[in-house]
Amino acid sequence: MRIDRQLQGTLNTLLTECIKERGLQKRIAPYPEQEASRADILLKTVSGSHIFHIELKDPTAPDGRNVYNKALQEREKARAEKLQTRYFGMCNFLNVTLLDTQDLTAESPMLGDAGFTLEEIKLMQADYVAFIQKETYLKKLKEIANYYLDRAIELLDSLRIKSLPIDEIFIYRIEKLIESYLKDISVQVEKLYFDNTNFKNRVQKYTQDQGWNIPTSYDEFENITFIALLVLVSKLVFYKNYYDKKSYSILAPLQIPEDLTTASALKEKIWDFFETFKTASGNFEILIGTANDVIFEIPFVADDIVLIIREILDSIQVYDFSIAPYDIIGRIFENLIRPNERHKLGQYFTPPDVIDFMLAFAIQDGNEKVFDPSCGSGTF
Repeated sequence: MRIDRQLQGTLNTLLTECIKERGLQKRIAPYPEQEASRADILLKTVSGSHIFHIELKDPTAPDGRNVYNKALQEREKARAEKLQTRYFGMCNFLNVTLLDTQDLTAESPMLGDAGFTLEEIKLMQADYVAFIQKETYLKKLKEIANYYLDRAIELLDSLRIKSLPIDEIFIYRIEKLIESYLKDISVQVEKLYFDNTNFKNRVQKYTQDQGWNIPTSYDEFENITFIALLVLVSKLVFYKNYYDKKSYSILAPLQIPEDLTTASALKEKIWDFFETFKTASGNFEILIGTANDVIFEIPFVADDIVLIIREILDSIQVYDFSIAPYDIIGRIFENLIRPNERHKLGQYFTPPDVIDFMLAFAIQDGNEKVFDPSCGSGTF
């Protein structure tokens, strides 16, 4: 049985309990709904008006891995409009969110790290009855229940939900996408490392050049895979930033053919984008690197990379970086790279307001030339 079906009843029960604990019996009531291919919970007022529905997904199923899948969101948007509600919830128990039908790039405050891990979900599938009785996991489900009750109260009180800044939403979504595929790709990186001497030597040279430990444990392989994925995503964002600004006419949109299914084919396609960008700009050779850089090759050791890149490109297509009010690329590195690895990478980012303050001293009449030898993502 799909885990979303199993968790639906438990979550609905916890919603009812939380409603009583918070004295909301006269305002909100949950209703479980099941159709052939879905398990939902509909929150209503006690008078029967719809507040919003929550689409529950199984994160181990192909259609449940990513709550930010564009096709899935469009489907739930249509359902919300049919129910005459502006908002709808998406929950695969790894990620929990509430989206706005009028702007799918907007998002309510996130649940943060309170969701389950994929490993916990798999344990739950193996023995649901024993697993769901554990206090720590019931607590996580209760946090999910209260998250949606908080949004329902906010909506009933103010008729709308305040959205987070676009940079926070984008960063959070990319982080969750990487996390959802990280383990599967890391396992393949570790396997190839011990099976292929050439790959092993190149990884060791790269880690030594970076001043890192030579990987010996799974955690170290996961860490280098995480960095490689992040570097790849950041380059894709960098490319799209210039595409959106129409800086170079020969840049093609970041699209992957539907019949492309292998990591090797994807690697070739992505490198075509990067090579075109280097040719068009006549610059950024060091930033983009070469197709033979091991840090570029690492994400492409597993065909799962096709899934994650499709999801990431799907996610970033809705953003127009030419009008983005924030230094998105810098913020990705600043917020996604783990603090200890940020130190190793020498990645430190100056907040825009501090940059403005510093430039006020350096630039008096607008004609000065200012040299920043460590420009990072170029905010200065």
